[in-house]
Amino acid sequence: TAIIEAAMMVPGVRGLVAESWKKIVAKVYAAKATLKIPLYSDAEELVQMMDECMTDRRSFDVVAKLLHDWGVLLYYKEGLQTAVCFDPHWLSLALRRVVNKQENRDLKVLNGVVEHSELAKVWCDFAQPTRQSLLFVLRMN
Repeated sequence: TAIIEAAMMVPGVRGLVAESWKKIVAKVYAAKATLKIPLYSDAEELVQMMDECMTDRRSFDVVAKLLHDWGVLLYYKEGLQTAVCFDPHWLSLALRRVVNKQENRDLKVLNGVVEHSELAKVWCDFAQPTRQSLLFVLRMN
């Protein structure tokens, strides 16, 4: 939120960043501490937060992309598929498991490619929907 507050001090920016957007950012930061799973395969949790702060749902994608660009959350959308991560640090740790040889000595890699079945071993402690969202995020990057 410090970046947002600093941006608000720049002449001409104050009017671009709506008060409701700042409320959404505050809600996302508050949610990081309480959400059991920081990665969702749909945007419903974010939609609920935005509905509490905004009246115009048409700007959802714009606000979600802005929050992504600000590093507040990660928002991936392709066609009808969406993934929202409220804790980018958690996501980096989950993805690090794939490339960290210390954690994956038995991971079968052929020419830099890891089979989906192998990823299930790496992320065995995550529920299936979370693993599917992680695969979607990998495809998006």
